[in-house]
Amino acid sequence: ADDDRSLKEVFDEGLSYGQDIRQMVSTRFLNPVIDDRNLPLSDALVTASSSLLVAIVVIGGHLIRPSWLVQTEWVPNWRSLPYILPTLTHGSLLSMCWVLGGLAAQAYEKKSWQTNTQAFSVTLKSWAFAVALMIVGVQIGLLKEALVNGFLPLIGEDEAFDMLAVSRYSELIVDAFA
Repeated sequence: ADDDRSLKEVFDEGLSYGQDIRQMVSTRFLNPVIDDRNLPLSDALVTASSSLLVAIVVIGGHLIRPSWLVQTEWVPNWRSLPYILPTLTHGSLLSMCWVLGGLAAQAYEKKSWQTNTQAFSVTLKSWAFAVALMIVGVQIGLLKEALVNGFLPLIGEDEAFDMLAVSRYSELIVDAFA
């Protein structure tokens, strides 16, 4: 039955689908409904604070440091002060992912928090979108690293690259659940 459609009908159907997607992206990201303007800010602050918590636990517990937790050279070496700037930078990137996830899931609309079930569902969708953005970011970073060093970003091409990929994805898992 689908084979009986003309090329024009199939084209028009695809065009309509593309216009619907454009409208959805425009509505959610370019002109979002935000019923409580403090929610995106509070989401960003809570997410940035999670990076501070991870940094405190890692430094205080003498655990293996993630790649983003390096001392800033020009900051005085007093207690953990040199780690503040990298932690805030990392937290800001995580906040950006989380707020974009909230916009994608329409989490800032009042209808999203009417019931606990709706709130949980929207939070889960926001988290999934944020994690997807983090995965894309890690993939782009690994691609850049591989291309700069002159090899394909494939597992098994370079042992150091394989270890870097494992390290970055381990950090991503911590970021996703922090």
